[in-house]
Amino acid sequence: MSRYLERMMDLRQMKVVVAVADMGGFTAAARRLHVVQSAVSSTVRTLERELGTLLFDRTTHRVALTPAGEAFVPAARAALRAAELAREAVDAVQGQLRGRVTVGTMQGVWAGPPPCLGRAARGSSGRGRAAATGGGRRHPAGTARGHVALAVVALDRRQ
Repeated sequence: MSRYLERMMDLRQMKVVVAVADMGGFTAAARRLHVVQSAVSSTVRTLERELGTLLFDRTTHRVALTPAGEAFVPAARAALRAAELAREAVDAVQGQLRGRVTVGTMQGVWAGPPPCLGRAARGSSGRGRAAATGGGRRHPAGTARGHVALAVVALDRRQ
């Protein structure tokens, strides 16, 4: 058995490394993950120790993936997606809804989800919600492209 499988890396560690790579730094990744920066640093250090190599080159001004990190991140993304698909498969068998609903709204219009969306979100433990704000013209186009599930906007007569 290979050395790094002796203590199996977990999905949480992969998620942290992907966040650091995506955000370009430990502090930004911590904000995205809603944890303290030291937890992100510790998680990455522990995984690097387990793998026996650095995943990131760190300087005081930037963080960059090493060649090992460049190889690791796509594989970690695939593992995270596979875990998500496995969960969705089980939820589908159990008749549960999962996924993310993105609601687009004009700046200043959003006052929370309509009651029907709130009930759907509470009835499904795996349903995430996201709100996207911006100009009213952007969201109908986003709905047509599938980026936004529902748009709450004020339209002029032509629209």
